[in-house]
Amino acid sequence: MIDGTLVIGVGEVLKITIVERLFQVGRDKLMMIPAFARCYEFLMSWRVYLETLAVWQAMLRWARAIKERGHRMLAFGKNWLASLKRKGWLTRQRE
Repeated sequence: MIDGTLVIGVGEVLKITIVERLFQVGRDKLMMIPAFARCYEFLMSWRVYLETLAVWQAMLRWARAIKERGHRMLAFGKNWLASLKRKGWLTRQRE
């Protein structure tokens, strides 16, 4: 169950990454198609509108706060492990 979920998750990340890269490479050619260009501009205008909403801004602040807390926790963990190493608690004692 866990392996399958992991495979699907990694596959989705790879799929999105590859499709995004292909889009960036072929964007100029795609924009030459009038219907595609209109749809793309419409969707991008909606994206700009949504990013100006207060809810979106609040979500970004929340995400930044979570990211900052994660960085602080990681730094704390690294410092804690370093202190254990300095005290010799993580090294094997050979007799």
